[in-house]
Amino acid sequence: MIGEGIFFSANMGIIGVVVVLLIVYIAKAKRMDELTRRFLLVGFFLAVHELSYFLLNGLIYELTKTLFFITLFYAFAFVINMHVKSAESIQETYKIKNGLEDMMELFYLRWPDYPLNSLDGMTPREAVKIEGKRERVKKILDEMEKKELKKREEGRIYYDINKLRRALNLEDLA
Repeated sequence: MIGEGIFFSANMGIIGVVVVLLIVYIAKAKRMDELTRRFLLVGFFLAVHELSYFLLNGLIYELTKTLFFITLFYAFAFVINMHVKSAESIQETYKIKNGLEDMMELFYLRWPDYPLNSLDGMTPREAVKIEGKRERVKKILDEMEKKELKKREEGRIYYDINKLRRALNLEDLA
């Protein structure tokens, strides 16, 4: 009987510490999210299960054990679902990134055919055919490349300006 009393006291002490820690956590967080609520319920059923052991009622003991495992299962299912949603979010981010890369590719494919003020209203494709303007196009591409390389260093979406050089037959100037 004394052994059971010590065991009961130890369990009650552990349960008390867990409850205090949860209360402190909730007070500091100033909110209780869904995951916290689920694990709080798990803790509640564990505490009731431990208490029911000392009530010597087999039905309550088995019922609380079952409730404990059911709530634990649903709490872990919630965690897994959160990770699945995170994975879906990552996939959505990749779709957006791929869409931005496609838009950038389309823009740069058309860029050689847009008139530029810095080329006196000529398109880069027209300007590369004129000796003085050819060097100006090369300088513009060099400036664009500096910006794109900086984007790459920062881990952002960037464009390989050498594709434009190839499109304009300026590979020898790179």
